[in-house]
Amino acid sequence: MPLFERVRKFFSRTPEWRIEKIAKKLKSRKILQQHEAIEELGASNHPAAIPYLMKLIDNEETGLDLRALSALGKINHPEAIPHLTRILKENRSGVIRAKAAKALGKFDDPGSISVLRQALHDEDEFVRHHAAESLSEINHADVIPALVEVMEGEYRPHGGRFGGEPANKLAARRLIHIARELKNQELIGKEARAFQLVAPHLHTNDGLKMIKTAYQAALKGKITEKNANLYVKQLRALSGSLK
Repeated sequence: MPLFERVRKFFSRTPEWRIEKIAKKLKSRKILQQHEAIEELGASNHPAAIPYLMKLIDNEETGLDLRALSALGKINHPEAIPHLTRILKENRSGVIRAKAAKALGKFDDPGSISVLRQALHDEDEFVRHHAAESLSEINHADVIPALVEVMEGEYRPHGGRFGGEPANKLAARRLIHIARELKNQELIGKEARAFQLVAPHLHTNDGLKMIKTAYQAALKGKITEKNANLYVKQLRALSGSLK
């Protein structure tokens, strides 16, 4: 997140004393007041609101867990990350886990990579999809192996914030972007080094099959620094048969 946006968020926070006052409305017997309090806690952008929301999320019997999780996802504070991580790992509801996976993506936090990668194998399709999307939003070298797994997986378009583009295409674009940014650094891992070799010669609008073919060729040693540009150009010339 840009610095000016972080500063704006900080100064737009609701004071902590106000959080306690809002939370008291959660005890109301009027459902509309409870909903209003949850929305206000989410809009507060204050970490002091997190425990109140987590209490609702952990108690499925209230019927407020989904609304509370949506509010938690609006709190743009790193203290929310471990709570979202626990929800993704432990909650029994696929809908709740999917929303937690989606919320984790906005933090661009390398610490979320492991749990999101585990979620790629969740039994719920929407959890897998949102985990894949969130991994595609993390701009860090450590995410490369997970993004390769997403790129080589099968994901159907689900619409939403990315306009229905499959998660594996999003992952391919992010891989190209990261590898270009780190072209002068020595990356760890064969997947990272393979993408680093071909990324400068790929376009983000290249077909997914072509990107995967170039990556696999680099991984198998068929592409070197000397022939990378020519190899990718030849693949692009054949792109009609590689889509």
